[in-house]
Amino acid sequence: MLLDNAIDASKKSKDKKIVVSVTKEKSNVIFNISNTYKGKLDLDKIGTGFTTKGFGHGYGLRLVNDIMKETNSFEVKNEILDKYYVSKLIIKIERKRKSN
Repeated sequence: MLLDNAIDASKKSKDKKIVVSVTKEKSNVIFNISNTYKGKLDLDKIGTGFTTKGFGHGYGLRLVNDIMKETNSFEVKNEILDKYYVSKLIIKIERKRKSN
């Protein structure tokens, strides 16, 4: 869903760019999806079901947020950096304990 939204937003922008990176930090795998966009974004409305696409849209990020509330294994952060909208998906990896 995050990548699909990035593709849609970047298509409407002048520069049409998407940058995806994957890193591992401690016990987390982090996906950063950065994309160009057109117009102004209100980060407070993202993931609430608000959409500018019309009826039948706006449920994807809301669904992502609902899933995040049900588990401690995932976290999503959104921000604007250097004219890019950035979605950061953090996947928390549980380390298995060694049994004796």
